[in-house]
Amino acid sequence: MKRHFQLLLKASPDDLVIITAFLEHAYDRAHAGPDRITRPLA
Repeated sequence: MKRHFQLLLKASPDDLVIITAFLEHAYDRAHAGPDRITRPLA
């Protein structure tokens, strides 16, 4: 986990935006009901 955090610290602002959007999407998918999931994870 610490290594992952160090990678985040080295990330550029643009990378952080992409990572944040991805995490929010993953969180939504993880907490969505089966009827909300329209396609399998790639």
